[in-house]
Amino acid sequence: MGSPTSPGERPAAKWPRTQATLRSGDHRLVREVNVALVLRLLREQPQSRADLAEATGLNKATISKIVERLLEDGLIRNAGSSPHRLGRPPVLLEIDPAAGYVVGAELGVDFISVILTDFSGKRLEDAHADVVAEHGPTLAIRALERLVRTVIDDAGVAESSVLGMGLSVCGLVDESEGSIVFSPNHSWQDVPVRGDLTRHHAFPVFIENDARISAIGEELFGVARGVDDFVMVTGSAGIGVGVVSAGRLLRGTSGWAGEFGHMTIVPEGPSCRCGNRGCWETLASERALLDRLGIRWGLLTTGSPAAGPLDERWHRVGAIAAAAAAGDERSRQAIRETGAYLGIGVANIINALNPELVVLGGGLSLAADLLLPEVERVVAERALSWSRHACRIVSATHGIDTCAMGGVALAMTELYTPSHLRFDRPA
Repeated sequence: MGSPTSPGERPAAKWPRTQATLRSGDHRLVREVNVALVLRLLREQPQSRADLAEATGLNKATISKIVERLLEDGLIRNAGSSPHRLGRPPVLLEIDPAAGYVVGAELGVDFISVILTDFSGKRLEDAHADVVAEHGPTLAIRALERLVRTVIDDAGVAESSVLGMGLSVCGLVDESEGSIVFSPNHSWQDVPVRGDLTRHHAFPVFIENDARISAIGEELFGVARGVDDFVMVTGSAGIGVGVVSAGRLLRGTSGWAGEFGHMTIVPEGPSCRCGNRGCWETLASERALLDRLGIRWGLLTTGSPAAGPLDERWHRVGAIAAAAAAGDERSRQAIRETGAYLGIGVANIINALNPELVVLGGGLSLAADLLLPEVERVVAERALSWSRHACRIVSATHGIDTCAMGGVALAMTELYTPSHLRFDRPA
């Protein structure tokens, strides 16, 4: 396992093994893989043709063909010359933000969040709405569709310039069919989300579980860039976990790997919507934190436990964290207890998977400054020392918007990378 890579540091990655493995196979697939590798490198920072050849192991003639194709398609552009080279400075290449637009969205248990970005991932517009899961999926998808139109219209862009959309949903997902198989926190089953959306939009729609989509986002845009073994933990109504091992996103036999939120922590603990008792998410999720303070999950604009009316722009967990920081002991105790149970689950994951990084995202990330010390304390007590010392525990780059930005990353990845090689980054 390599050393951690900071978000701004270019990973020292070379990928000749992928190329060599495919060289005798389908030539079209090889070309797609090569294009994907070049685009990924250029997302990290501007690079010259020589830089790209060195990083990929491809010869200069192949790189030139790929570059010319990407320039012709308008996906990349010249970025001037490097001022730090001797002799004739090489021409640098970079992603062209104007190549098109991408939508990322999260269909949460009681809210919808939609973000529009340019091709570089820069946020241009966003929109949010409250929903009630009990009203059913049809109304929720209609609200989602309206928000997608809102961000496109507010940005003043033509829908024909939108390249694709990535959608985060909680629960079990059939990504090939674009449907929600089962969402215990929504009480929904067999919801054909993609089919409903593509009837209204011409661009492709990709759907993925919230934790896995967040892992894709952190790998492309966040703290997990260049990290081959990491675990993404999202805490909202439930807890989802996305696992990247040896540079690959784990899916399992049925495509539903990572349901650590339903591992039993307390055998006779609270009832879970999955039918079990004492699941991790009943003790360490955002819903569990609110329960400890007697705040009803569906109450979106309640008062802070200590500090008067809650500003509607604030998320509930943010208000609780602010109250705790202001000295409210009930809020502090609720965060400590939630953090302790969160730490137990994280310790189990570290012992089982030996990751280099654990990333906390979703609603709980708004209290990360208070939660993470408690998580780290429990992990120090319960995780094996060899695995513990190799692992960092950090907050996600995009915090509450981790899933929506993961949708942006999913769409960009699916559009230009063969899906089964999405995370292929050999050592």
